[in-house]
Amino acid sequence: MSGVRRRLNVRIHRDDVTYPVVVCQRSRATELGDVFDKLGLFESRGQMGRVKRRACIVYDEGFIHARPDVLRTLRKLFPLRDNLFLGVPGAEASKSIFKAEKILGEMIKAGLTRNDFCLAVGGGVVGDLGGFVASLYHRGMDVVHVPTTLLAMVDSSIGGKTAVNHPEGKNLIGAFHQPAAVVVVLDFLDSLPDFDFQSGLGEVFKYAVGFSPALFRYLDRHAEQVLGRDPAALAHVLLESVAIKSEVVRRDERETGVARLHLASRSRFADRRLLNLGHTIGHGIEKAYALPHGMAVAVGVTIAAKLSAKLKLCPIRCYDQSMNLATRLLLRTDADLDWRLKDVLPYVRRDKKLVGDRLQFVCLKNIGHSFVHPITFNDLKLLER
Repeated sequence: MSGVRRRLNVRIHRDDVTYPVVVCQRSRATELGDVFDKLGLFESRGQMGRVKRRACIVYDEGFIHARPDVLRTLRKLFPLRDNLFLGVPGAEASKSIFKAEKILGEMIKAGLTRNDFCLAVGGGVVGDLGGFVASLYHRGMDVVHVPTTLLAMVDSSIGGKTAVNHPEGKNLIGAFHQPAAVVVVLDFLDSLPDFDFQSGLGEVFKYAVGFSPALFRYLDRHAEQVLGRDPAALAHVLLESVAIKSEVVRRDERETGVARLHLASRSRFADRRLLNLGHTIGHGIEKAYALPHGMAVAVGVTIAAKLSAKLKLCPIRCYDQSMNLATRLLLRTDADLDWRLKDVLPYVRRDKKLVGDRLQFVCLKNIGHSFVHPITFNDLKLLER
């Protein structure tokens, strides 16, 4: 399919923030240039008239090594004489105060102003780092995310969470800083290894099981097209996933569990903690067995379905259906991973959703309907039977 171009507006009710998510097919200069121009990235228009904007482009070195054409395109659109290009490794170690300080120093030396912006081109690490830097520079400049992995496209680029790590833990230093825009380029996924692509599908699977019977049915009917990276199928799945996350985030931006009352009454998506479906056990699986994040989340979702059925919170068919879809999408499940509760519990005990001796666990009521339910560690032992 040629000429895929779709747009979704994400609305966050805190300070009435709205920003576009644009999905386009190719990374050619003509197509990206048209998108960036319509987003106002080349110049701003206001009371002072038209003012040229400059960019600090923070990019994933690993991605650019695989796709040097993207860097050539960006340099054509944002000439080196006016703009700043900073490459960083896409590894978790880049999410540090040291790395953020270096980028901020380069921005100061280049004389960037608050009218300028940061363009974060990469996966979740680069997005977190670029967003964090943008939140600090001149007390907040625009950040535009150009995610290069499926996981970042459907998850980390949406919602405004930015952070760097500290020796004492991940994401301990950060801020909520909503992007000015998100630009998703489908052909970036052409060079994504199968393992990383399927890991990103783990988060898509979570949205389907926890939030959307329609997305669940679509994935079930079009699994082959999605796995084959058909542009039309991917565009549909991406926008559906983004719509789900944005619907949750706009009601509970800061994960308080308390949405604005006039919004909460209209939607069961009023608790951002629902996005943690599959993550409580999934994080433990990720650490204990060195699985990629999205793949561990998929395992965690099937475990959440199993526990929900054992607690009689949902019919057993929910577990069966989630297992069947995970298998069709070539995702890992609790059935094919030889995991043990005792290996995972040490990580679960450090979960941020632990209140007293109870976990605020995301359970299922049915396919497409999740809710937060307090459980005990004794409840988790049901998984061993």
